[in-house]
Amino acid sequence: MNLPNFRAEERAIQLLTQVSGRAGRRKQGNVYIQTFDPDNPLYVFVRENNYDLAKEAILNERKEFLFPPYYRLIELTFKHKNQGKAKKVADYVGDYLKHYIQSPLLLGPEEGMIPRINNQFIYKILIKQPSSKSTRNIKSYIKSALERIRQIQAYRSVKIEIDVDPL
Repeated sequence: MNLPNFRAEERAIQLLTQVSGRAGRRKQGNVYIQTFDPDNPLYVFVRENNYDLAKEAILNERKEFLFPPYYRLIELTFKHKNQGKAKKVADYVGDYLKHYIQSPLLLGPEEGMIPRINNQFIYKILIKQPSSKSTRNIKSYIKSALERIRQIQAYRSVKIEIDVDPL
């Protein structure tokens, strides 16, 4: 629930519901949850089997913070064994995109949640787009930024991944 993933609460409700369902399969059972945050509304939703209220709360939060289903997400990931190169490319692309995409729809660049995997330093940019709008323009801005960065010989070795609607 305290993970940097907008689906964390939804997944927690699913798991708690599944676990509590197993406790009462053949006969009435009890479920005990040990937590540091007993006032979290999530536990109330599960305890009272009030999934409509949980759905409403989750959707309201997603709308407020510009997440699916109200917004589409595009995540750009930059990886390189040299941290300076990975950061420079991420900064360059981020600065380029800031001319076309305004905050809060453009987040980053920033280090990945796990900043280094397999000796590769990781930086990320997250772009949000209202679901009602086409992503065509944003994709063309990204393409243009990547074409510009590929013209710089020193940065061609930076691996760039694009994930539309990341999990």
